[in-house]
Amino acid sequence: MTEGTSVDYFLYAADPETDSLTFSLNTGLADYGTAYTFVAPNKIVFTPPSGSAPNSWAIDAYVKDTSSNVATVTFVLISIAAPVTNQAPSFSPVPTD
Repeated sequence: MTEGTSVDYFLYAADPETDSLTFSLNTGLADYGTAYTFVAPNKIVFTPPSGSAPNSWAIDAYVKDTSSNVATVTFVLISIAAPVTNQAPSFSPVPTD
């Protein structure tokens, strides 16, 4: 994952009684809105900010059924690389005498 590039992640769950499910994230975490956001009904948009690689973000996700039973999962998204900057060309092979 390169910083400044967005990737969509989707939350999936199943309910034994086939109740309707509602997904949410812990929006109180410091990186919410900066590195990732939630788009209902179940999408996380992850965009590691410039200057943040390498870094990781722990995300708390919740799923609730119509009976108000809640399941929670914490997972980590990782920014592994800074974007490649424009570099000068080089001679290959290098001329010799």
